[in-house]
Amino acid sequence: MSIVDVLLAAGIIQGVFLAFFLYAKNNHISNRILSLIILLLTFDVFDDFLMSTELILEIPKLYNFSGMVLSWTIGPLLLLFVESKLTQQFKIKRYHLFHFLPAIISLFYFLFIISNLNELELINSIRQHLNSHHYDGPTIEHYSFNGLTRLFVYLIFTSAYLLMALAKVIVVNWRSGSLKLRKQLRYMINIVASINLVWFTIVLILLYSLFYTALNVNIAVLMTALFYVLAYLELIRKSGNEGVIRTELTGREAVQPIISKLEKAMSSERLFTSPDLTLSLLADKIGTTPHLLSELLNNQLQLSFNNYINKFRVDDFVQRLNKADLNTYTLASLAFESGFKTKSTFNTAFKKQMGVTPSEYLKKFV
Repeated sequence: MSIVDVLLAAGIIQGVFLAFFLYAKNNHISNRILSLIILLLTFDVFDDFLMSTELILEIPKLYNFSGMVLSWTIGPLLLLFVESKLTQQFKIKRYHLFHFLPAIISLFYFLFIISNLNELELINSIRQHLNSHHYDGPTIEHYSFNGLTRLFVYLIFTSAYLLMALAKVIVVNWRSGSLKLRKQLRYMINIVASINLVWFTIVLILLYSLFYTALNVNIAVLMTALFYVLAYLELIRKSGNEGVIRTELTGREAVQPIISKLEKAMSSERLFTSPDLTLSLLADKIGTTPHLLSELLNNQLQLSFNNYINKFRVDDFVQRLNKADLNTYTLASLAFESGFKTKSTFNTAFKKQMGVTPSEYLKKFV
C-alpha cells in the first residue's frame, strides 16, 4: 500500500469512529444528522480507496456509487442539520423528504446502468479508467459533477441561513444567553465553512484537470482532512455550550427555582408592564437562558412567551378597568399601561383569553 492508501484507510477509520461517536453522544436529532453526513462522506472516501488500491475490480458494481447517489444527499442533510440546531423541538416533516427526491432518482438511474452492464465489460471499462485516466462507460463523472453543483446550491442556502441566524442573535439577543448561542452558531458555521472549502477545492481540481482518476486521490485526501477538522471542532467544544440547544428542564428540582423567580418577576416586580419586555430580557432577569426559559414555558406551563406575558397583561387590564374612571381613561390607554404595545395586539390577546372583545366585556361586566 502506498502512503496515499494509508491516509485513505486512516480517513475511513476516523470517519466511522467520528460518525458513531456523534450518534452515541446524545439523543439530539442534529447529532444523528451530522453522524449520517460524516458516514456518507466516509463511504465516498471508501469508494476512492477501492479505486486507489484497485480493489474496485473485485466489486465493480460499487464503482462510483457515492459519486452518482450519495453526493446528492449531503446538501439536504447539511440543511437539515443547521435547521435542527436552530429550531426548538425540531422534527423531520414530510416536505423535508422532497429534498431527497433527486437522490432517489439517482439511485434508480445507477441501478439501471449497473443492471444493464455486463460485469466483464464493466471491469474492462474500469481497468481502462485506471490505466489511461479515461472512461468510455456511462456518463458517471458528469452525473457526479451535477451532484456537486446541487451541493453548492444547498451550501449557499445553508450559509445564508446561518448568517441570518447569527445576525438575529447579535441584534436581538445580545444580552442573556447570546454568548453561548453565538458559540453554538460559530461551531455550526465552522462545519459549513469547512465543507464549503472542501467543495470549492474539489471543483477547482475538476475544472483544472482532465484526469479524473488522479483527482480521486486528491479529493479523497481532502475528505480525510475534513474528517479531522470535524473531529477537532467536536472535541474542542465544551459541554457547557450545549446547554443552549439541548433539553435540560426535566426534574422538579431543576424547574421550581426558575418558576419561583419567574412568578416573582411577574407578580412583585410587574415586568410585564414594560412594552419592550423580550424573552432575552426576562431570562436575563431571572438568571437563565432564553432557550431554557422558552422550554420551561412550552413544556411546563404549555404557553408560549407571548401568551404567558399577555395573560398577566390582560388580568392587569381587567383590574385597572374595574377601578378606572372611564370618563378619564380610554380602553387603549389602560391597555398601554398594562404593557401592551399596540391596540391590535391588545384586542387579539384579550379576546383569546376572555372570549369576548374589550368593548363587549365593558358592556356586559363593567
